[in-house]
Amino acid sequence: MRALKPAIILSLAGTLLSASPSARADLMPEVLPNRLILLDIVSESGHLFAVGERGMILDSPDGGGHWRANSTPTTRTLTGIAFMTPDLALAVGHGGTLLRTENGGGRWEKVEFAELGTGSVLGALALDDHTCLLWGAFGLFARSDDGGKSWRKSEILGADFDRHISQIIKVQDDGLLLVGESGALAVSADRGSHWQALKTPYEGSFFGALYAADGAWLIYGMRGNLYRSADRGQSWSRVDLGTTRGLMNGRQLPDGRIVLVGNVGLIAVSGDGGKNFAVSESARGLGLAQLVPTSQGGVVAVGDGGVETLSVMP
Repeated sequence: MRALKPAIILSLAGTLLSASPSARADLMPEVLPNRLILLDIVSESGHLFAVGERGMILDSPDGGGHWRANSTPTTRTLTGIAFMTPDLALAVGHGGTLLRTENGGGRWEKVEFAELGTGSVLGALALDDHTCLLWGAFGLFARSDDGGKSWRKSEILGADFDRHISQIIKVQDDGLLLVGESGALAVSADRGSHWQALKTPYEGSFFGALYAADGAWLIYGMRGNLYRSADRGQSWSRVDLGTTRGLMNGRQLPDGRIVLVGNVGLIAVSGDGGKNFAVSESARGLGLAQLVPTSQGGVVAVGDGGVETLSVMP
């Protein structure tokens, strides 16, 4: 049976605090960030922004110490957020949800995209200050060249490609790397206009990818499967983590360490560009969906238990 990656199909059960219906301001209420399921987190202009269940968008001006709820026009689960500029951003989610802000998250408005229908959007990527990509279930892929106001769908690897796309990342120059369901693996040399399939080292689903500072590519997903390429995907070496827990996402920290996170609180830290990892578990032991380094020098993650500060000593 086909399925979206685990972080996307989490139950929506749980107690939430209602966000104010007004636009965000200093008087917006604080929320309990560990009472939510959150699926993505980014850092922009000193603020952290996290998205998740029931249309929740949270922001923290102090590196995750305090969080405020932002009013949004949806109750659908949000799966990703991407900033094109400090003011202009897009949030995406289930049921064909597209939200857009022009004032740094103070006000979010729906974007109509009839071709999208009710398809599940699983992520977004800003290529520059006016160009953004989105992707999702059953091969969904679309592009906007006007800051997210209008969109056009296009095919990846032909009309028959219907794999769930988990993530697209920037790699060298104008290159992009795509990973997804059933070992889906593809590259684009022209910012997503054309795609070429790569030979996959694994037939199971990939959930994420990372472009390391030394030029290496990392791809990872189900059952702890992690692969590294030093030649732009022409060959892959398996990195053995000694675990079967799924890897969901990751970032490279300013000090060069690579941190990957996953199911049941999995944390994997590498100090050598992804060749070797030390594996540990978060204090709460709950599934982690993504992490971000803060301007204060910490690391904050989101997942099944909302927001969690991580200890990432190798």
